[in-house]
Amino acid sequence: MIARVVINRFDRAGGPQPVRSRGWTSTGSIARVDLNWSDCTGGLAPGISVPGPYAARVSYSFDTFDHEEHMSRAIDLARTAVKRGDRPFGSVLVRDDTVVTEASNRVVTEDDLRRHPELDLAAEANRAFTPDERARTVMYTSTEPCPMCSGGIRSTGLGRVVYSVGADELREFTGGETPARAAQILDGVTDVTGPFLNDEGRAVHERFDW
Repeated sequence: MIARVVINRFDRAGGPQPVRSRGWTSTGSIARVDLNWSDCTGGLAPGISVPGPYAARVSYSFDTFDHEEHMSRAIDLARTAVKRGDRPFGSVLVRDDTVVTEASNRVVTEDDLRRHPELDLAAEANRAFTPDERARTVMYTSTEPCPMCSGGIRSTGLGRVVYSVGADELREFTGGETPARAAQILDGVTDVTGPFLNDEGRAVHERFDW
């Protein structure tokens, strides 16, 4: 159900002029759509780019997702990474409450500092999913994404990120300063929530030989 649609028209000076608001039903669970129109001289409003003189930002509701099941899978993937000789991080992408793809850390075994699961999944989502599909997708990740991964997620436009262990907590195990938080980097693009199943996520780090 689309709860709200806001349509703005941009005049030749580039200023927004509200035109109308309306709602209608949909097969999805869209919570809000902001749709902005501009003429050939006006600027497009922030949002997901679509063909033609339109820009839209769509916000979906994920309240009915089985958060515990999906986070448990991400934490299992972190355990799998450790068993393989990698670091304790795992992530899944979920759309329509179904896991569509997953990844675990491969920095050590692939000898590649970029092989964080969050960045791998962001890259895969960019290749394989449409902008609308990405907006309807949630990333569940065993640990809050680092700034590198958050940057990749920002360019991907996922609907939400849910983490188990926060970046501030991770520093208890690894030392050093807490980096820029994912919520700061993803502000205005992707919702970030957590910690969730925090005890289970912390247990993986507690067992790892940091």
